[in-house]
Amino acid sequence: MFNLTKKSKMKNLKTVFNKFNENKSAQFISFPEYRTGTGTLYGNLVINTNISQTNLNKANLGKLLAFDLSTFDFKGEPKDMETLKLAHDELIQSAKNSLLPSEKKNNRAKAQIDAYLPVNNAVKIHKETLSIKIMGLKIAGTVLETGEPFDLGKAQKTRYKNLIKQQAGFKIKKTWTLEKLTSMKVQGDTIVLQ
Repeated sequence: MFNLTKKSKMKNLKTVFNKFNENKSAQFISFPEYRTGTGTLYGNLVINTNISQTNLNKANLGKLLAFDLSTFDFKGEPKDMETLKLAHDELIQSAKNSLLPSEKKNNRAKAQIDAYLPVNNAVKIHKETLSIKIMGLKIAGTVLETGEPFDLGKAQKTRYKNLIKQQAGFKIKKTWTLEKLTSMKVQGDTIVLQ
């Protein structure tokens, strides 16, 4: 078991990073508890890390291209087929752009990439705040407390985009903030963070 006290935090952070570096393939990490930005508290949260972002982007593009707008469930939203088609087309273009080499990405995407220092495929550090982020797909988790509901966005096109992603089965890597954790389990080792 690793204990991250103030005195040994930097040394043990290196151990945490090495734990992620030991395994280059996908691996499962569990968090006993994690509270999201919207206030939802998860118990026994399991994420899958070290997943190829390129492969994920290709899979999402395939899902978008195969998504049949005639099956779209408006879920109470106003029915505006023109805006729905525009939202779908923009999602496809965005998915295609995500597969471009870094130097061909737009300025917003470059700024997001440049804001972080990658430690490895699963961990990155925000250059300004030094906040440590773990990227992965949520595999399982029990909601212990419900926070604010997910906001689909204010603009109709944005709301359609979010509904298309849900209905197409989009898989998106989420970012989990290390500072919000008390402990985590990586490759069978429990790492206490407070």
